[in-house]
Amino acid sequence: MRKDFRLEQIPKRLFFYAESDGIQKLTIYFNGTEVFNGVAEKSGRYYVVPLANNDLAGLTTGKNTIGVVAESINQNFIDCSLYEAPMVDLNMESLVLAYPDVVRPHTNEAFVSRMSALLRKKRELSKPLRGDPYLGAKESEEVKPSFVHLRGSVHGKGKGVVPAFPLAMNPDKEARVAKLPKGFYEKNQSHGRRLVLARWMTQQQNPLTARVMVNRLWQHCFGVGLVPSSNDFGKFGEGVRNQALLDWLAVEFIESGWDIKHMLRLMLTSSTYRLSSFPNAAAARKDPVNQLQWRHNARRLTAEEIRDTHLAITKELNLQVGGESVRPKMPEAVLATSSRPGAAWPETKGPAANRRTIYVHVKRSIQLPMLSAFDAPQRDMTCARRYATTVPTQALTMLNSEAINQTAEKFAERVRKETTTPAEQIDRAFKFAIGRAASEDERKELLKLSDELKKTYKLDSNQVLNRICLIVLNLNESIYLD
Repeated sequence: MRKDFRLEQIPKRLFFYAESDGIQKLTIYFNGTEVFNGVAEKSGRYYVVPLANNDLAGLTTGKNTIGVVAESINQNFIDCSLYEAPMVDLNMESLVLAYPDVVRPHTNEAFVSRMSALLRKKRELSKPLRGDPYLGAKESEEVKPSFVHLRGSVHGKGKGVVPAFPLAMNPDKEARVAKLPKGFYEKNQSHGRRLVLARWMTQQQNPLTARVMVNRLWQHCFGVGLVPSSNDFGKFGEGVRNQALLDWLAVEFIESGWDIKHMLRLMLTSSTYRLSSFPNAAAARKDPVNQLQWRHNARRLTAEEIRDTHLAITKELNLQVGGESVRPKMPEAVLATSSRPGAAWPETKGPAANRRTIYVHVKRSIQLPMLSAFDAPQRDMTCARRYATTVPTQALTMLNSEAINQTAEKFAERVRKETTTPAEQIDRAFKFAIGRAASEDERKELLKLSDELKKTYKLDSNQVLNRICLIVLNLNESIYLD
């Protein structure tokens, strides 16, 4: 609500009244300045907000504007008014805030000052916390009847239908009708349809839900699921590779209370996960595609993991959880393909740009070269499983892109702070990137390359270390798990 009013002189206090039901929060503005934001006291049928001198600083003689934003549990009309004197009885808190001169003679100045400060602090603390916005749905109390729409038209009303489960999955006609909980709406403002569906999907007679979930967890840990076609467990899928293991994991998942962390901990601490990826000739002859997990499948990091790994190596990775998406620096060549290069990708500055890649803003027409080169999925279709391609643009991106060269420079700067000699720098770069020291042959080759870069190409020591770190970032061990 927004309304103009006039003042001949600035009052010492004002009382705001709102007559309505179910107001959860009020925000009041005088001439665009917020003077109240929080939960108002209710006296009888009115919500009352006393406004004292500090709150009235934005008022002027003549024309003023009051703005009111009310969040209510219903859509009833809200009748608002302003008075210089109270129209209903005030509680003690409102009295101290609005009439300190009345209270002061009966107490003392220190008491009134302390109480006023505490009450204003309470008002500030009562303001609702600002959280992340999310979408929600509010169900009406009346359940409207549903009908079959003939030929898919909303205007072609067919026979009436009730909530029920597919007949193919519930041959018993009585069992397939969804029974909604009685009195559920009064308690939860919902009719419980989603709860009924969730319980039906997770009932003990239906192991498929648990099988599908543990298969996806297995795929995440081992690169490929026990059922490789993780989106299709039916006749057109690839079939299960180890039925006994899949069933055991499904039962364990159900008995753990559908605890995802428990299942991930179980898989990641298993001897199967800790197997080496080295081949075994005898096992390879019996099981060439490793269906029975006799070794660990080497897995290339996903596009997001590669970027996060580079940020971790340079000690720049921002591990903040939640919040808005970010837009790291996008190459000019990519922005030039947009219809509005200057406005298509407002760059995020500072440490926030180095947040995990899961928080990078997704735009179909613009994608970071690192992500597109390493098979990050497009968002216009589902991606049940990542496939790792090997194409020339990946090598070019990892050697020539602006982002990877800047990463190599920051990596070299970190190495330079902790070492002095070239041999030490090579060992430290290997430990930071892949967790081991360089072998004797690797050290010799890189030292030889360092000398060649200095003598033939006249590079200084800093430039040489930048090139060495770029090479280390391009090692298979830097982007593969084995």
